[in-house]
Amino acid sequence: MEGKRFGNLTVVKAADTTNTRWLCACDCGNSRIVHTDTLLSSDLLICGVHCTMYRRLYYTWNTMRLRCNSHNNRDYHKVGALGIKYHPDWDYFDKFAVWAKATGYVKGMCLIRLDEHADFTPDNCKWVTWSEMVSRTNKGRVHKPHTKSRKLTADDVRFIRRWPNDPDVEMAARFRVCVNTIRNIRNYKTWKGI
Repeated sequence: MEGKRFGNLTVVKAADTTNTRWLCACDCGNSRIVHTDTLLSSDLLICGVHCTMYRRLYYTWNTMRLRCNSHNNRDYHKVGALGIKYHPDWDYFDKFAVWAKATGYVKGMCLIRLDEHADFTPDNCKWVTWSEMVSRTNKGRVHKPHTKSRKLTADDVRFIRRWPNDPDVEMAARFRVCVNTIRNIRNYKTWKGI
């Protein structure tokens, strides 16, 4: 088993004397001990949900699930409350990640539903850039130049700071605020206590 690759993991050595668990190195630089059955049965293996290669994808997957299932999610009224669900296989991150990889997911892309009234399924979802998502979200809306900006919440500020590599312009469009607001938040000139 030593030296063999399974997904993004490479087997380094046996982790026990029975050769049923293996120390594996992930392409992202982390390591993980994995059971033989898991190595042989999974299509996508990573070091865990905090794998730097898939952290953003995991966030997208978890957000989709919360929007469908959690009454406490701020978008539940637009998704789960309307009866929108996700494909049963997507209850598992590994299966969702395999689909994402096969359909052209690249770090920083957003998941959208082609038919916004239908479920999150492989046939109804695709990956788009932030700009494409923002323009799709804003279709049909009339923006008045002197309209007040949206008021940000503490959760919004945490999200903005969590993704410092996303372009300021795209983040500003997402939250309907000016670019300087995003820059000031990221540089801790405003919202210092968060």
